[in-house]
Amino acid sequence: SRPIARTLTGGEVFLAILISCFGNAASSVERGYWAIGPLRNRSLEWLGESFDFPLQAARKAPPNATIVINNLQGNVRVVGADAPEVKVTGQKSIRALDRAGAEQADRNTPLEITEQAGTLYVRTNQDRLSGERRISADLVVTVPQGASLNLEGRYGDFEVKDVLGSVDVTSNNAGVRLANIGGNVRVNLGRSDVVYARGVKGNLFISRRGRDIDVQDVQGTVTVDGAFSGSIRFQNVAKPVRYTSTQTDLAVEKVPGRIEMELGRLYASDIVGPFRLTTNNKDIRIEDFTRDLEITARRGDVALRSSKAPLGNVQVECSGGNIELELPANARFQLQAATSNGRAENEFGPGIHVEQRKNAAEMKGGSGGAQVRLSTKRGNITLKKLEAGEKI
Repeated sequence: SRPIARTLTGGEVFLAILISCFGNAASSVERGYWAIGPLRNRSLEWLGESFDFPLQAARKAPPNATIVINNLQGNVRVVGADAPEVKVTGQKSIRALDRAGAEQADRNTPLEITEQAGTLYVRTNQDRLSGERRISADLVVTVPQGASLNLEGRYGDFEVKDVLGSVDVTSNNAGVRLANIGGNVRVNLGRSDVVYARGVKGNLFISRRGRDIDVQDVQGTVTVDGAFSGSIRFQNVAKPVRYTSTQTDLAVEKVPGRIEMELGRLYASDIVGPFRLTTNNKDIRIEDFTRDLEITARRGDVALRSSKAPLGNVQVECSGGNIELELPANARFQLQAATSNGRAENEFGPGIHVEQRKNAAEMKGGSGGAQVRLSTKRGNITLKKLEAGEKI
């Protein structure tokens, strides 16, 4: 006879799950893992309540004071003003199981403004808090306009505007927004969604890791050194720009126009060389460049177009990608171009000789002047003429 199928009851299912969980826990202990601690901390965050406490403090400061602001968790907004003091307002948030615990944590982490050897220190003292309670503080700080700033944190955004001195930002994780800064700026971040800087009169240095960078209207040099994976823009920079990462190395004398970079694309317009770029995987387009230009690209197309004279020396080397160069009819240059696997096309006019042999091709000629060297291992090379009156 055939056996009769029987479904498990709810109690039996629960018992099976309980035995499985117990077995997993025992296995974890056997392996040396301690799972109770992390679970307990997370449960306190879920079951606890957030309690808010107002923050307020003020202290007189000299006009050109150095001010250090230390806030481990939370956002900080700093504004320079015509005032002889440092003034702090804001809100502290403490997550705890009850109000009594939150109030004790509040007393243990007072907002302080102290002075030492002429430097003012603004501290939220979050490092004094122990146990499972969570704390953060959002601050609005008014400082004398001529002050210099050192901003320190672990997690939270920084915003600074209208400060004439230098600004130094250090954080494990922060978005940074700067506007109208009179001195040098250094930004050192372990992680960041954005670094935005506009109206910096001194030099700007950005390092370590993050995503987007947006730099505009800088009178000094701009240096970026690190791993930044998002959208990068430099616009209206009066002195040299240097960008260094594992994938791209860029140096340019100044950027009256703009440079925009993304993961697989670089666009530049109205730049002043010497311009040097080494990159792995990017399609490159550069318009209206002056002075020398040198590009080395592992993979990606390169398109260069300029109406400005005189033309500087141009050198482009690609492992794989097409090269297109478009110049005005009166440009003076001596061309030498070669592709190991592709075509060479002359759309510029007389004076340029093209030789096609099997899969390879060469293009030579010109009227003297700038030296133009173009080469690609796999791809086509095209020389084009920018017609009179045609706009970039």
